[in-house]
Amino acid sequence: MGDVRAEAGKQYVIYSMQVKNLGTAGEWNTYWLESPRWSGSDGEADSPVFEVGLEDPQLIPHDPFSSTPEPRPGEHVRATVVLGVPNTPGTLQFEDDASSAEFDITVG
Repeated sequence: MGDVRAEAGKQYVIYSMQVKNLGTAGEWNTYWLESPRWSGSDGEADSPVFEVGLEDPQLIPHDPFSSTPEPRPGEHVRATVVLGVPNTPGTLQFEDDASSAEFDITVG
């Protein structure tokens, strides 16, 4: 397969996530999982770029949460994500709207 390297000044962040709809009615919209915000330790803000899977685009799709169904109550979805971010320590910040932070992933 060979090695795949990020472009100069960038790094790949790869993570797997499983999310479950804990509600009691309706489908849960996962749109906000598709666009985390990067906050670098050096103060650089960025919008991470979804990268094609490093080994097989069928296993790690380009935009993984857009290719999963919106889970109904009790259901869950999984996705493995490959993001291109600046090559500095920082944090991926997930917000469901402009004022409601949900969780962070720290990249050391």
